[in-house]
Amino acid sequence: MIPFSDTIISTFAAIHSSSPQLSKAFWETAQDESLSPASNLLFAVRSRFPLSFLPHLTLLVSSLHPSTKTSIFNYFQSLPTYTQTLQRGFTGYEILEEERDNTLITLKQSLRVFAERDDGEGAVIVQQGTVGRLLSRGETVPTVMWEWPYNGWALLGRVLETILMNGLTNVISADESYIPILLAIFRLLEGTIRGSERAFVENVVASTSEEMAQEWDVISVTYELVSQALEVLDIGASSHAELENLLAIAELGIKVLAGAVSGKEASIWPLIVKGGSKWWGRISRIGISAEVFLFLCCAEHRCLRKSCVCR
Repeated sequence: MIPFSDTIISTFAAIHSSSPQLSKAFWETAQDESLSPASNLLFAVRSRFPLSFLPHLTLLVSSLHPSTKTSIFNYFQSLPTYTQTLQRGFTGYEILEEERDNTLITLKQSLRVFAERDDGEGAVIVQQGTVGRLLSRGETVPTVMWEWPYNGWALLGRVLETILMNGLTNVISADESYIPILLAIFRLLEGTIRGSERAFVENVVASTSEEMAQEWDVISVTYELVSQALEVLDIGASSHAELENLLAIAELGIKVLAGAVSGKEASIWPLIVKGGSKWWGRISRIGISAEVFLFLCCAEHRCLRKSCVCR
């Protein structure tokens, strides 16, 4: 099996993002030849997901081309494993088979792996009797890969919905690791629906919205996340980093919505009417204030910051 590291994924992304032919060959090989390097690499990122979120999404986004969309959509809709760390002190499992490097366990009780919404609904639960493979033990909390099929798109939808319900700026202020995760989700959604036929876009929206509350779907949640980002930007970013992050979130979110429009996804039209001139006025003001903010930032730091946009 290929040893896993972020370097492998970044190299994969650099190669595959500009090569539809290689990406198509990768997905065909990964799904048809179980012992191939392609299959091993896909297993390596999938077996760590969603505990290690970004490598899996980076692989999907970078290999996403018109010729691979259907393969990626179907693959991500039926993931066979879910990896997590167990809560410290959790004892609701028993050992089925124990070897030095291979310990199998089974759940003695159902296990919640994604918390419910405030309405008490929407929890993601691994059922009693599910078999898992312990990936780490010892002094740290155990990491287990459950043999549990689930819809990866729906998991992304629940992540977006949870960020929205807790407030975009609250979430990213409390944990900056959510910024690359949110951007990666938007990149995957945008790349999947961009230029796609109406029926395919509808399938992506339905699959991603599967575990959301009835009043939401991935399009309306994206719309509200973009609205929250624009609202903060309109008032004025508190720092250069916040400005860059919120601009990136708003830009990618708008691209998701634009893909829904071009894909004739029905749920986008009421939102376009709802946004109206308020959005466009806000975007115009943000463009002006962002230019002023960056000018003042550059003047203050005399263009010595590596992250400064004028370098």
